[in-house]
This record gives sequence, C-alpha cells and structure tokens, in this order.
Amino acid sequence: MLWSADYGLLVAAEDRRLRRLAPESLEEISTSEKLRWVSHDLELLEPDQQLISAGSDNNLHLVGPQLLAPLLVIHAGTARQTHNSSGHGHLVAAAQDGTVTILNAGTHSQRSVLPIANDELAGIQIADTMPSLFLADQQGVVQEWNLRTLEPISALQVDGKTKALTISGSGDVLAVCTDHSVQVFLRASQLTELACYQQELARRQSFLSRIEQFFRRLLGRPIPALPPAPELPSALAQAALNTDPEIREIERTTSEALVQAYRGVAATARKVDWKAVGKAINQQQRHQLEAQRLELRRLREERLSKALEEAQRRRLFRQQQLEERELAIRREKAAQRSKKFWEGVGRLVGNMASSAASSAATGTWVNSYTRRDGTRVRGYRRR
Repeated sequence: MLWSADYGLLVAAEDRRLRRLAPESLEEISTSEKLRWVSHDLELLEPDQQLISAGSDNNLHLVGPQLLAPLLVIHAGTARQTHNSSGHGHLVAAAQDGTVTILNAGTHSQRSVLPIANDELAGIQIADTMPSLFLADQQGVVQEWNLRTLEPISALQVDGKTKALTISGSGDVLAVCTDHSVQVFLRASQLTELACYQQELARRQSFLSRIEQFFRRLLGRPIPALPPAPELPSALAQAALNTDPEIREIERTTSEALVQAYRGVAATARKVDWKAVGKAINQQQRHQLEAQRLELRRLREERLSKALEEAQRRRLFRQQQLEERELAIRREKAAQRSKKFWEGVGRLVGNMASSAASSAATGTWVNSYTRRDGTRVRGYRRR
C-alpha cells in the first residue's frame, strides 16, 4: 500500500491486480488488468513520478501510475522481491534470500549488492535528510548502513521477530513492530553519546579504584598492571571542544526531554487496552464501511434512475420521430393518389371530348341489336 498526493492510495492485492483508490471514499479510480506476478511492495520515485513494484517473479517492474499498466522490467533478480525504498538518488530492493540491491534511481543501473542478512528482510527504509539505509530482518536484527560508502554504521537487536520497520524523516526515531509489541528507539546525538561515554568512563574508573584498594589492603601493595582506561574517541573529543557550553546544555536537556517523552508514551501505551481499542476501531470501521455501502447504493440508485429517465426520454423522442415519419409517408402517398386520380380524370375528360368531336364529324355509331321479329342487325354508322 502506498499513499501519493497526486495519485491517491495505490494498493497491491493478492489477486495480481493493482488498484488506485480515492483517499476520502476509498472508491476505485482505476484497476489494472490481471498481472502475471504478485506485487509485494510499491515505491513512487517523486522527482520522475515512477511507480516501482517488487514482483513475485524475481523482478522489479516499472508501472505507469495513472493507468497502472506495467511498462518494463528495470531489474532482474535471483529471488522473489519483497521490499523496496528510494531516496538520495538511490533505489534499494530487498529479495527473499536476504540480499539487498542498490540501483541508480534515474538510470536504473545496478550499483552494488549487499548480502548482509541471514534471513528474509522484514523492512527497509532510507532516511530523508541523510544517506542512511536501515534494514531489519525477521530475527530482530536492525542495521544502519551508509549509502555513499556502503559501510555499516550501527546495529541493534530487538526482542522478538520483526514484522515491520519504519523511521522518521531524519532517521532519529526508529520504530520496529514485533509479534507482541512496537519498540521505539531514539538516536542519540554526539553530545549525548559523549555524556554517556563520560558516565561509563567514570563508572569504570570508580570500579578499578575499588579493585585497587581491595588488593592494596589484601596484599599490602598495588596491582602490578591494571587494564588501561578506554580512550576518548577523537570525534567526540573534537565535538566537545568545538561545542558551546550553552548549546551543549540545551541539547542535553532536549535529549533528556525527548527520552522522557518517549518513555511516557511507552508507559501510556502499555496501559492502553489495545483489545478494546481494536474492537472500537473495528466497530468504527464497520460503521464507516456500512455508511460507504449505503452511500454507494444511493449513488447507484440515482444513476440507475437517471439512466432509466434518459432511456424513457429517448424512447419517447424516437417514438415521436417514427410517428412524424409515418404521417409524412401517409401524406406523400395521399398526395400521389390524388395526383394520379386527377390525372386519370383529365385523361377521361380528354377522351370524352375527342370522342364527341369525332362523332360530330363522322356520324353516330349504332351498336348491334335484334329486332322484334328475331332478325339480327349489325352495328353501323348513322349519318
């Protein structure tokens, strides 16, 4: 699942389809055709608006974010792709075998491969403000790598199996989701590290002095050789020398306040009845889904009624057109019949006139007839 201000909510489902949803109503804006692979993770490269999908066919696919159509394969891996992330001109993809591939986000060319995990990764993230790559495998090991030098920076072990990983934009706050809890870690600044280092150094020196006093009382002489005290790292010492005391005090109090705030949040989270919260959220989601379903039904009924009204209006208009056409055809036929009738009347009158004229000129024709005595008289012309 991926959120974008330009394209809304992008969702990859197990039915091998990609969907784009409206963030307010969760209505489907567009749906892709059935793909040949299942998408496990989505990443949008903001400058170029490129949608990258980690597929089950061991490949990274470039997908059009508008129509959700696969365009091309930008990387062919050796194992199923599970997660990807982008930032600082890099595209990082994780495979099922634990390998991490770093690509150039613009040219999609491969830069390097980091086989650093013993198990499938549960999450990868790139910080926004610094080129740091955070990796978390399913065994609870979280690592931080420098994307420029490809060197490890730090690592930690969390309790339980890791399910998901997320970081803040600056990478100072890291949250790991396990089987039974969500663990939040706060990155310490250089001054905080220096303070912790000085506390540890004082504790060790106090412990060594006690050991020395004990052996002095026991043997009457000091220990011949004590383990050397840890040396102060040059980076921390230089930071301590170049830092203003007021700034140091401000950062120390700020770090302490942040730590106390996150401890308070964790304590409050432990007191929350998450089962009741989950039930309330589920009930609220059910109410929202029911309201959305009723709203969709109302919209469908409105669209159906509008479609029926439009169909009825078109049918009436078509019926009127047919009636007008039939009336015009009847009028045309009646006009043709009237024309033929009067033409026939004209011809009959003309024939009668010509017959009368010829009779006046040549005499009258008398038809055949039979006399009273039975003799037959043929027709003749009387002058």
